[in-house]
Amino acid sequence: MMVSFNPFAVGQHKLWNVGWATYFTLRTWLMVLAFALPLVLWWGGAVFSDLSLQGSISAYYHAGDGALRDVFVGALVAVAALLIVYKGFSGFENWALNVGGGALIMVALIPDDGSTALSDSVPWLHGSSAIAFFLCLGYVAFVRSGDTLGLMPDATQRRWFRWFYRGVAAGMLALVALAALVAWLAGTSWVVFVIETGGVWAFATYWYLKTLEVRSSGADAMANRRLLRRGPYSLRDFFKVIPVEAMAEGQAEGVGAGDPS
Repeated sequence: MMVSFNPFAVGQHKLWNVGWATYFTLRTWLMVLAFALPLVLWWGGAVFSDLSLQGSISAYYHAGDGALRDVFVGALVAVAALLIVYKGFSGFENWALNVGGGALIMVALIPDDGSTALSDSVPWLHGSSAIAFFLCLGYVAFVRSGDTLGLMPDATQRRWFRWFYRGVAAGMLALVALAALVAWLAGTSWVVFVIETGGVWAFATYWYLKTLEVRSSGADAMANRRLLRRGPYSLRDFFKVIPVEAMAEGQAEGVGAGDPS
């Protein structure tokens, strides 16, 4: 008798769960990295480099002769890569995540103090990239999160999630605006770091909520089995909900086979 080395031939693992598990892992790491980054920079700087709390998250790029630069850049680039890899439930969501991920890469690699040729010639690039990132993710949380809420069977849960998403989006945008205002009026200080941390944690909260929502509705599993569909949409629907609907098993055959978005 031949022994199969196919990892999917062992135990109760089902192939149609692979897509669900992949997206669950993506969301989980987005949440974990965003939540952990400010704490790792703060505690890591204090314990290993005897650094006081810096005046912003970005200040850790140079703090202590760059002692935590690799952590700062690595975490932001990892989050950016996950956002770019993640496929949304519509083209609008997908492009917002791609643009947000690209902006975050610029935040990670281009410091805001003119210490590189690019940041010296375009001093506003770091800050504007950070704003672009939060605008993109705020759009996803406020508008695109509603695309899949109709898949949740409980109306009360749908209503609560809708308000939570709007609160998270408002929090992200308000906190990044407040951090910029405080830095402009009073200069960088630990207050700016704390406000920025709140914005980053609002981002992490969105992915936590999205994981709960999709797990409750089974959207990932249904999408992997081609049991979801959405109607046509255009640029006029950019700020409108584009409902994703569930189909019966018999309707799924041949639907959406070539649509990667």
